[in-house]
Amino acid sequence: MITIIGITDAGPRSLPPKVLDRVRSAEVLCGGERHLAFFPEVRAERWVIQGSPSTSSGQRLAELVQYLRREAAKKQVVVLASGDPNFYGIGGYLSRHLPKEWIEILPNVTAVQLAFARIKESWQDAAIVSVHGRPIWPIIEVVRKSPKVAIFTDDKNTPGLVAKALLTAGISQRRAVVCEHLDGVQERIVDTTLEALPDQSFAPLNLLLLLDRPQDPGAQEQAEPSPPPLPCPPSPAPVTLGIPDSEFACKGGLITRQEIRVISLARLQLKKNSVVWDIGAGSGSLSIEAAQIAREGQVFAAEKDEACIQHILTNCLKFGIPPQAPDKPSRIHVIQGWAPEACRDWPAPDAVFIGGSGGKIGEILDLVFTQLRPNGRLVLNVIMLERLYEVLNRLRAQGWEVEVTQVSISRSKDILNMTRLVPLDPVFIVTAWNPEGRKR
Repeated sequence: MITIIGITDAGPRSLPPKVLDRVRSAEVLCGGERHLAFFPEVRAERWVIQGSPSTSSGQRLAELVQYLRREAAKKQVVVLASGDPNFYGIGGYLSRHLPKEWIEILPNVTAVQLAFARIKESWQDAAIVSVHGRPIWPIIEVVRKSPKVAIFTDDKNTPGLVAKALLTAGISQRRAVVCEHLDGVQERIVDTTLEALPDQSFAPLNLLLLLDRPQDPGAQEQAEPSPPPLPCPPSPAPVTLGIPDSEFACKGGLITRQEIRVISLARLQLKKNSVVWDIGAGSGSLSIEAAQIAREGQVFAAEKDEACIQHILTNCLKFGIPPQAPDKPSRIHVIQGWAPEACRDWPAPDAVFIGGSGGKIGEILDLVFTQLRPNGRLVLNVIMLERLYEVLNRLRAQGWEVEVTQVSISRSKDILNMTRLVPLDPVFIVTAWNPEGRKR
């Protein structure tokens, strides 16, 4: 039997007597170093959990699962976790990887509950997000839209770094409350503002609350006159599916045409949190539209041509999606360089679009074969028959499912008070996926 027990930073004091007895009678005690240190008197085999269920790190977690498969039937195993083990915790991870009938979960109060209790605010309407072992950019739009947010941080994504990212994204005028070591002897509550956070340091174990500042009914009479508002920057151009080609700055027609772009985006099957690679980005047209679909995801665009890079940056700014820069998070990361070398440090994608390969399609596909996530989609735009032949051979040799669509577009043109159709180059849209990945 495996008992997953939630504790707070109060350690044993946060547990009822019957639950505490479970810990003390354990034959195997698992948990983070901080959790295990609360119980020095327990003479059990100890397993220090490393890595996080919310990240791809932590080979130790996979080893723990294998160990529990062997030993759980023979020994009383207790796993210690923070608060509610099913809330950004190890409970869900173990339930996915082990038979559920082996597991009992005894939750405690969460840090979110404690934090809102400390500031005496309700939290049923709060958005709850995490940057613990995760990037900051996905939470930006959540914070922008939510009057009340709880953010789990870590020693890298500190409250100060989160604040810098939010301020850079134009979010300000928020009450910020940093809650350190909740329910522990070192508990500290710092009630400040978002603007003040970057200059402060906090204990690694903390939770950040962001709240809209309440309007004081009497404040208007007492407050000094407000300064005149700053001039607003021009509104970004609207982003819709199938933006006309004429709206993009581009070099010599290096753009995925509107109609082809719409079909390619449909074939990519993007979700709101997808990680997208755009290889041979040209004008960045597909990246920009992909970023609007994957609003909580990331788009990585690689382009070798310096002039095209400048056009991508211009187009990103035009449509209100500034590209990634130091201390400036964005949904689009623009990299100048040749694929596949430029792509090797990117996170594993859910969708890959290849609009141009610079003659390196084989090397690029080899990288995609190893990096595309299960259930991911690969879409290529191909014009030359020889390139189509090469692509199909490589995909089929890898055992991938392939679908090919030829698209021929003609656009109307007025001439002598009449209308004729002007054809564009036909394009092969190749869609591919790993059937084994879809089964997992």
